[in-house]
Amino acid sequence: MQYIIVILLFQSILIYGMSTPTNVKPLKVCIVGAGPAGLYLAHLLLKQDENVKIDVFEKAPRNGTPDGNAFGFGVGSRHERFLQEIPGLWHRIEAQSAPVTRLRIIGRNDLCQEMLAKLEEVDIKKRCCVSYETSCESIDTDQRVVTTTNGKKINYDLLVGSDGVNSTVRKLLVETKGLTEERYLRNQFWKSLKLPKQAPNVLSPRDFKRLTHTSFKGAVFPRFPEGHAALIFWNDSCPQNPKGIETTDDLTRAMTQAIQPKASKWEIAANLLFSGFGQNKASNTGEIRVEFDDDECKRFVESKTRRENYIKLDRYHDTASRIALVGDAAHGMYSLLGQGAACGFLTASLLAKSIQKAGGDIPTALENYSSVAVPEAHAIADLNLLPHAIFGSLVAKLLSVPLLLMNALRGKLLLKRVDDDVTYQQIYRENSLLVMVCRYFWKKDRVPFFDTKTKLA
Repeated sequence: MQYIIVILLFQSILIYGMSTPTNVKPLKVCIVGAGPAGLYLAHLLLKQDENVKIDVFEKAPRNGTPDGNAFGFGVGSRHERFLQEIPGLWHRIEAQSAPVTRLRIIGRNDLCQEMLAKLEEVDIKKRCCVSYETSCESIDTDQRVVTTTNGKKINYDLLVGSDGVNSTVRKLLVETKGLTEERYLRNQFWKSLKLPKQAPNVLSPRDFKRLTHTSFKGAVFPRFPEGHAALIFWNDSCPQNPKGIETTDDLTRAMTQAIQPKASKWEIAANLLFSGFGQNKASNTGEIRVEFDDDECKRFVESKTRRENYIKLDRYHDTASRIALVGDAAHGMYSLLGQGAACGFLTASLLAKSIQKAGGDIPTALENYSSVAVPEAHAIADLNLLPHAIFGSLVAKLLSVPLLLMNALRGKLLLKRVDDDVTYQQIYRENSLLVMVCRYFWKKDRVPFFDTKTKLA
């Protein structure tokens, strides 16, 4: 009789033990925002969890916004290391980007399209649903329910805000869950302008050129498959466009002047020295002709200005409501070092790893996530305050440039170091004195952020 009982117990254990995995409740994740960080997180979750169910909401159309490709992301070695984690993704991006020194340039729309196409390719079981032109209407943090603008209600185990610098999810956490936010704006405006293919004597396909003009500064860089894009920055005393630019004709004249070849200081000195002897040593090839797209110039003049943000939070999650933040929703920073997208990939990666390490225990995962992500993002946000020193007053330059040169002589040039396989915190420690100088002048220049309207993503 005892042997029969043992056999029955053993059979019961086998039956129930074998059937348990089929009853595992899948993790339900809602991601607000289908930008690079949100799509990258979806890739990672699908890769590591065969049962996960993901809903992604994006307010923009599937093909992006009209100005989404007017500027590009500089994709360097750090970006590449993250993208290589998704088999086949880097090759797609490499094929749709323009190469320049040490990096590749890809439009934001193009980057998202390639990430989406790869996501749909690997998601054979349709575990991830990406809905465009769909916004988050409300979030019930007690019931953990998201309501979209089309009336759809979705229960979640984890809600991720990846909805950019004006994040609605972050605003909710700051206003109702006690997150501490430090947010300032750079004291400059910026816009982007797409340029069509130019003659070789104007801009070659791989040209990266600085723009100098009395009303603005900026740079021109390649676009894929042809043409260039210009990023234009100007003083915040002119809120709509750079000083003197009110029409498309004003814009084309100013841009033509800014793109003209500039004589070097040595050429100018030689010209002044020899002009009295009837000899002009400076070359004078005449004004080069720059081509413009009329519709694009009109879009530039009429479009809204943008500012670079500096955003720091004390944590990137709320445990009780099961909400996390990644990308620009968590950490706003200047663009000088080209690390905004890379840091977005980093925080998405750290969140996915925290979930995997915690075995699906979301509260534990969120706590671990903030503990590792916040110091890294804070470090690169402070390193990106460099413009306030090197482009600032004479005193700022005298204090900052020697510090940059000293690190360069040690083989740790900041602009190159951000692409190395080291943490942002390590780079911060190497440049701690420089950051101190940058923060001093940043505090003098920064513009407080006043939230007059935050739209749902």
